[in-house]
Amino acid sequence: MGFDTLYMPPIHPIGTTNRKGPNNSLVAGPNDPGSPYAIGNSAGGHEAIAPELGTLDDFQHFLKVARGHGLELASTLPSRCRPITLGSKSTPNGSIIARTAPLSTRKNPPKKYEDIYPLKLPLGPTGKNLWAAWRDIVLLWAERGVRVFRVDNPHTKPLAFLEWLIRDVQTVYPDTIYLAEAFTRRR
Repeated sequence: MGFDTLYMPPIHPIGTTNRKGPNNSLVAGPNDPGSPYAIGNSAGGHEAIAPELGTLDDFQHFLKVARGHGLELASTLPSRCRPITLGSKSTPNGSIIARTAPLSTRKNPPKKYEDIYPLKLPLGPTGKNLWAAWRDIVLLWAERGVRVFRVDNPHTKPLAFLEWLIRDVQTVYPDTIYLAEAFTRRR
C-alpha cells in the first residue's frame, strides 16, 4: 500500500473517572472504553499497556512482526492523563500526575473534557522533576523499540521543554523522530 509506518494511538490503561460513552456522550456503559487519552488506572500509567490490548510480550511480538514487514511503529506521546491533581510527580505505578485543570470546553465545542486533563509542563525548577519523568517515559518506549513519536498538542508545551526532550533522548537514541500535529511556534 506504500506506507512504511504504523501509527498507534495511546495503548495505555484508561482511567474511569468521568469516562465518556459513544459519540462523546457524558454517560458510559460498562463496555465503553472511554478516551485513550485519559491515561492511568490501577493497571498502570504511561509506561504500561492496557491489559485488554495485551502484554509487553505481545507488544514486542507485534513490533518484531511489523519490522519483519519493513514497518516502523509510531506511538503517541500523550500529555494527558485521567483527572488527578496530586502534585508534579510520578506515582509508584509510573503514572505521571501533575497539577492539572480540565480542558476548556470552549476549545472544541460541543465536547466536554471531564475525563482528560492536560499535563502542565512548567518552566524552571518547579517543572524539573516532571520534565525528567516525561523524558524517562520516552526513553522507556525507545528502549522497547519505538523510535517514532507523535507529540500530542505540541503548541501547548513550552518550546524549551520540547527542545530539551528531543536533545536529551537523542543522546541515547539518535534515531528517534518526533512528529508534531501542529506546526506553529508560540510567540
